[in-house]
Amino acid sequence: MLVSILGVWIIGLWLGFFLLLMADTGSVVSSSTESPTTPLEKLYYAGFTVATLGVGDYKASADVWRLLTDIAAFAGLAFITTAITYFVQVLSAVTVQNKLSLYVNSMGPTPTRHPHQQLDGRNV
Repeated sequence: MLVSILGVWIIGLWLGFFLLLMADTGSVVSSSTESPTTPLEKLYYAGFTVATLGVGDYKASADVWRLLTDIAAFAGLAFITTAITYFVQVLSAVTVQNKLSLYVNSMGPTPTRHPHQQLDGRNV
């Protein structure tokens, strides 16, 4: 469940930045030729920016797009780091809960009965 929620949020962040880039045909250009990119190349650019890879195949064409790229990269870094930190805490809590439930279960079915005692009161 947590992984699917994380996936939806990452895809939402990625697609949101992609839609921003689609507002201007010249928002992203090729690093080598300075030519405007296709929608698929903008999707790629948005994905590697949010994942903070910084590949460098493409670049933002103007200062406003560079600023938005920086914001998207920071948002991706902050979100992914926070999600991983949260997952570690949740998994740790689940592990502690499982250990506690095993310990409580090993005490016996009732508070007055020893786990190795039969129903008629004799020890096994």
